[in-house]
Amino acid sequence: MRARAVLGCESHYTVCESTCKNRARRERQIEILWFLLIGTVAGWMAGMIMGSRGELIGNIIVGVIGAVLGGYLLGMAGVALGGGLVGSLLTALIGAVVLLFMVGLIRK
Repeated sequence: MRARAVLGCESHYTVCESTCKNRARRERQIEILWFLLIGTVAGWMAGMIMGSRGELIGNIIVGVIGAVLGGYLLGMAGVALGGGLVGSLLTALIGAVVLLFMVGLIRK
């Protein structure tokens, strides 16, 4: 309901219903792309920091899992790095570094 009010579709619901759905779908797709891009950069940076350089797919996987792990760990610690690109990148980077560290311990 909020999306319709923001997009000005509340009075023209039947006319704007498909437009609102398309816009919401497009926004979700862009969010997923940003998540993957931030994960890729965070995975690459974590690999550089930890000395384990991987390929693109490996960086994406490490960065995405690291973003989830970083969000969980920082949330449990009560730390908020803020929203936006920088906060998301730092959260993902911290999680990716922790993930690579744990993988390194397991491999030894």
